[in-house]
Amino acid sequence: MCDLCHSRGANTSTRTCAIIYAMTTKHSKSVLDIDMKGYRQTLDNKGKPRILLEGPANAFDADASVVIVDFSQENGWAELTVVDNDPDGFTDLRDAFTLFAASKRREDVKKRGRFGQGEKELIALCTDGGTLTVTSTKGYVAFHQNGREEGDDNKTQAGTELSCRLKFNQKQAAEYLKLVGYIIPPEDVVFKLNGTVINRPTPVRVANDTLDTVYWDEEGVMHDTARKTEVEIFTPGPGEKPHIFELGMPVVEHPGKFHINVQQKVPLNSARDNVRPSYLRKLNEVVFNATFDLLTEEDQQKGWVKDALPAANPEALRSHWDTVWGEDAVTFDPSNPEANKRALEEGRRLVYGRSYGKDTWDRLKSNGIAKPSGQEIEVFVPTSLDGLDPITPDEWSREMENLAAYVRAVGEYLLDFHPKVAFYNEVINGPAARAMWGMRQITFNLRWLGKNWPGTASQQDIDELLIHEFAHHYEDDHLTDSYNRWTCKLGAKLRDCPHRIEEYRTQQ
Repeated sequence: MCDLCHSRGANTSTRTCAIIYAMTTKHSKSVLDIDMKGYRQTLDNKGKPRILLEGPANAFDADASVVIVDFSQENGWAELTVVDNDPDGFTDLRDAFTLFAASKRREDVKKRGRFGQGEKELIALCTDGGTLTVTSTKGYVAFHQNGREEGDDNKTQAGTELSCRLKFNQKQAAEYLKLVGYIIPPEDVVFKLNGTVINRPTPVRVANDTLDTVYWDEEGVMHDTARKTEVEIFTPGPGEKPHIFELGMPVVEHPGKFHINVQQKVPLNSARDNVRPSYLRKLNEVVFNATFDLLTEEDQQKGWVKDALPAANPEALRSHWDTVWGEDAVTFDPSNPEANKRALEEGRRLVYGRSYGKDTWDRLKSNGIAKPSGQEIEVFVPTSLDGLDPITPDEWSREMENLAAYVRAVGEYLLDFHPKVAFYNEVINGPAARAMWGMRQITFNLRWLGKNWPGTASQQDIDELLIHEFAHHYEDDHLTDSYNRWTCKLGAKLRDCPHRIEEYRTQQ
């Protein structure tokens, strides 16, 4: 006995309960009902203009050689007609109204379909007081706010014709015409918009790389994968914003410089209006590697380029560095302040660590592009000459002995001690290596001074060199105030020094 019968105190058989149950139970073949008004509200973020692109997108996926789009808007309503000449037409008209049915195009990465949802979104918009009709070689199906009609008494000889009328304001109409104008038609398809042929632009570059995409297995389950594909790069037309394209159809704006046309399915969200950040970063890398020589200094400093640098190829990295900083730029060297100052004095750009992230710095350094100032700019002669043999005192000429005696005497007067003196004849540290100071010793390099130098040098030449080297007894860095002060002090004190080089020359 059921609870209902028991509550009424009835002495009712089980058969009677079954009859009552059958009378109160309803059955329906439909598992879900769709509230069309609510469905339309979920489409607001995507926008009517982008949803209307579904018409030409389906036509391009067909085996058609001609696609014609006619669009007009007036008094808050728009009319759209999309006609193609695909010999087979719409394969199965039920696909037009079966939500989430498997798209016939989804297993082909070269086709745009995947969720079988685009037509349903268009139907939802058009049945808000308007109509949508799909006529093909198999018949027709018409949709309006009260339902749908199907029949085979109206057919096309070839191809499919989609015609719809829907609520559409002027702003939406302008946006739709802009999006349709972005379309990059396939090379073998004639595309007309309102009677005007839309020619296919010429790409500035074509690249090939491995990109993420999606595929469906035999059980209809979608999977992520990666496949090598062609990427066409176009310069946007006047007033156009750079877009990512999926097989010629604009998908989403991006902050780069070029239109990027990916010749396979782009991994999108279900709304088909965005891509993952990692996918955009990979596209930026592909585009930068292909177009670095087309970029201005301003372009090279844009965020999309910086996004691409950690994985850019060496040639593109070098182009970026030379364009932004200059071919002779160096990086700030914390271990060599004087080299940093010399770089600025020479008019070089000094690049600091905060200019790039760690990954980009690693690439710039590993490819020998970014070098510290201390590695590129000679600032002093090393005080250690290990492995190089000096000229021994028994090989000194009389002029060398005279100079050594004068240096010891002047050193005693200026520094309060006798500096040691050494002579070398070696190629060390570049042409500025005339002399060096270290460990209370001055070393003259006759390879640069000339072996006859001690005898032919003037008083001024010798004193200038001694002041320069003796000041290093107090300060290493040439470009500090301290070094400048010591050269001034020693120079002023040298005025009163009783010793002159000629005296030592005449004593011999």
